[in-house]
Amino acid sequence: METRILATHRARTLLILSAVAITGGVLYDYRMVYTGIIIFFTTLALRGFLTLSSIAASRLQVEWVYKPCVEGERLVVEAVFRNKLPFPAGLIEASINYTPHLRLLEGSRAGVFIVPGRGEVRYRIVFKARTGRHRIGPFKIIVRDLFGLFRTPEFTIGGVCEVRVKPRASETVVRRLFTYSRTLGLTRTRKPGVGVEFYDVREYEPGDELRKIDWKKLASKNILAVKEMEREAFQNIIFVVDATSTAMKGPYGGTPFEHVARVVSSITRFLSSRGDSVGLVVYSDRGVVSTNGLLKGRRAYAEVLSHLSNTEFAVREGSSDYERAGVLETVIKKMLEIMPRERNAVFWFTTSGAQIYASSLINVVNKIAQLGNTVYVVIPVTVAYEAVGLEKTVRAIFRLKTFEQVRKELEFARSLKKLGVKTLAIGPEHIPQVIVNIIETLATSWKG
Repeated sequence: METRILATHRARTLLILSAVAITGGVLYDYRMVYTGIIIFFTTLALRGFLTLSSIAASRLQVEWVYKPCVEGERLVVEAVFRNKLPFPAGLIEASINYTPHLRLLEGSRAGVFIVPGRGEVRYRIVFKARTGRHRIGPFKIIVRDLFGLFRTPEFTIGGVCEVRVKPRASETVVRRLFTYSRTLGLTRTRKPGVGVEFYDVREYEPGDELRKIDWKKLASKNILAVKEMEREAFQNIIFVVDATSTAMKGPYGGTPFEHVARVVSSITRFLSSRGDSVGLVVYSDRGVVSTNGLLKGRRAYAEVLSHLSNTEFAVREGSSDYERAGVLETVIKKMLEIMPRERNAVFWFTTSGAQIYASSLINVVNKIAQLGNTVYVVIPVTVAYEAVGLEKTVRAIFRLKTFEQVRKELEFARSLKKLGVKTLAIGPEHIPQVIVNIIETLATSWKG
């Protein structure tokens, strides 16, 4: 990579001073000529040294290193600058680009350093992790000499580091769901089969496992009988998550998307542990992604976390509800690809929008429901925060805006309910228990 060397005003001043000294030496005192020559060649040497440094800087190898983490933790990112040439690269003035949606905890966005010949320098920054995919880098650098006489134009080195942060599944929520579930995570079918709930006792038949024999009945009545358990009812649950720019707006760590990601990850962990089939569809300004069909067990939980962490956290300027509504047709196509031809419970997480978005959402929900599925639109009311640490005037403005946002969410929910759409508008802390209750109720009504 060829780099140009630009003279600063200091270099130009020194060259003028050198010319004046040489001219004065010729006209008045020859000793001034030596001073002018020394200044000139020193300036020339510094330029030559900067040329070598700029070549080394342009050929620096940048390696990104970061440790995977979950939201709320410290996201530590290191850029390792490696110089393969024998002469140093620098003095380097570097500034790093990163998404404005990350909060810097430690380190600086800009720095000054020298990378020694055949050596390396580590540039470390720490962010507060939040769910989603974030872009960090590249670096924009300028190479200067130590005296600030010459510099290079700004140029870019290093690629982009994409970090993925997984949502945190709440252990408290998962334990509460297990406690709340009336059969420790297993829904009654009132039919014999594989399960943990006692169903009935029947006579022993050849081939029955010895561990199922009711030894008390054998001892008391001398009858060989076996215990039967109640068959588990496995269900198909699909989560649809709105990850458009509208869902990405809000307090740090408290946007609708981040709340929904926590809720979905917690419920998925609970459902996957009891054998239900889970699928996920995420739609954003950049398209629609989904799991590869409906999955069970650890694979389901891992895939859901992977898709949520791979959702780019970005607020696109100029995005509108017209574009948001337009992507819904792609959503239903993706859902039909992964949806089995049987009853499914669909929970659609979204936020309020204009009439065009509401109409498109109602249309898509009705199409899915007409296929025999049960669809709930879930609107998390995520803006009820305490105004702690704010001045009186600022607190009043904050509460006013909060009230306005809550009003919009509730009005949007009411408009959907009036048109026959099953809608939930509740706080994120109550969503898991309400959804599990709905799933249990549906399982009872779908038993067969």
